[in-house]
This record gives sequence, structure tokens and C-alpha cells, in this order.
Amino acid sequence: MYSLAHGEILEYFYAKTGIHFDEKKDVVAHKIDTFCQLRGFRDVHSFFETLKKDEPLWQEFVNLLTVNETYFFRETMQIEMMVAMAKERQNFNILCAPSSSGEEPYTILMSLAEAGLLPRVGKLTGIDINSAVIRMAQDGMYSKRSLHRTPAEVVQKYFKTPDGQKFEITSDIKRLVDFRVQNIFDQSIKNLGQFDFVFSRNMIIYFDKESRLEAERALYSFLKPGGILFLGHADLIQNSFNLKKVVQGGIVYYQKE
Repeated sequence: MYSLAHGEILEYFYAKTGIHFDEKKDVVAHKIDTFCQLRGFRDVHSFFETLKKDEPLWQEFVNLLTVNETYFFRETMQIEMMVAMAKERQNFNILCAPSSSGEEPYTILMSLAEAGLLPRVGKLTGIDINSAVIRMAQDGMYSKRSLHRTPAEVVQKYFKTPDGQKFEITSDIKRLVDFRVQNIFDQSIKNLGQFDFVFSRNMIIYFDKESRLEAERALYSFLKPGGILFLGHADLIQNSFNLKKVVQGGIVYYQKE
């Protein structure tokens, strides 16, 4: 059952990540209680006191509350548009924020490879607050379920099956992505640099109004002049930094002037 102690933990989580759980507090409270029991804490209060000073425990807790399921070649219309735009550029850099377990960045690279544009990729950076999904992305090993929307010829070309069960991204694709554990609200995001294309799909939906503004600020800072921002269908922004909103073929994107 959700309590004041759970509320304090979630307020702390919100302050550090911008993520709130207003619509599913009881579910999250149950996750917290189970997490505490499995790690031997006598109560939620003692867990919270340790959480504030134990960085590995904090990262493990973040991983618990930020698991999102994804798969290859999900919502590809935006990726197809990016590939068409990339044909007009000699070289370009791409950011996926968040990158989850790597399916989106790898889908982008496979799509660019199919268009013959892979040599033009300067760098593709994938960031996520969840260290467990970043490790999965770096490993590049996936179940058949993750590939249920992937064309058979693409699987044959860009994956190998070392054990006959798992599918591993080929090294020529894997080596092009720099995956990092990164919170977009940390000052260290400035070290990522700027990008021609930024994908930030299904992240802002987890933020409230104040956190959305800070996320917008970060996303704006990632864009080069003329850079393109793709958001998820449910991601709503205030567009406080006057990006040019473009609707083309039913696809919405934002461009930095």
C-alpha cells in the first residue's frame, strides 16, 4: 500500500530524474517494497536513507523503475524520413535519447546501411538512465521476440546466431554506436556535443510540465543549426525554444533554425 514513505522516495526519484509515477503509485509502491525485502532492508525508511548515499544501490533502483520494452523496426516512418534527409548530407551525427536496450539505434544504422549511407555516419550516440539496458545494447544480443518486425533478409544480413537461440548484431554495425549511461538532467550532457538528428521517442511522456521544459532545453542543446528532432507520437512539448515545427506526410518533426 502506498504510504508517505513511498512518497518521499518518489519525490527524491523525481528530483533526480524528472520522472513521476502519479498514475500508478500503488504498483510502484509494491515494487519498492519487494526491492527492499530482497535486499534485506528492515523497512522503507532505512532503505531510503541508504539510497541517498549509495550510488550502486541508486543505479539499481533506477534500473528497476525505468524498464521499457521495445523491438527492432518499431515506428519506422520517422526513421525512413531521416534516411531520406541524410541523403542530402555528406556526413552526420545521430543521438538516441533514450536508447533503451539498443533496438532503435541499431535499426537506424541498418536502415542507413540498406540505403548505402553508412560511410557518412560520423557517430551515433545512445544514452539511457538505465545501466542494465545500456549493457544489453553494448552486448548486442537479442531474443527472437525483439526481431518480430524485422524483415528476414535484414536478419540474415545484420545478425548472427552464435548459440542458435540469441541473435547478435554484427560487429560492423555494433562498433558504430557509443552507448552511455546518462541522465539528461545532469550537467555532463554538455559533453555529448551536437547532432544533426536527434531521436527522443517516448521519454517526455514520463515527465510533468516542469521536467518537460528541462528536457526540451536539453534536446534543444543537442541540435546543430538545421538539426532535426523526432519525438514519439505521445510526446508533447511546449516548444519553448522556437524550433520550427514541420508536418510532412503525416510525420511531425522539429528543426533548429
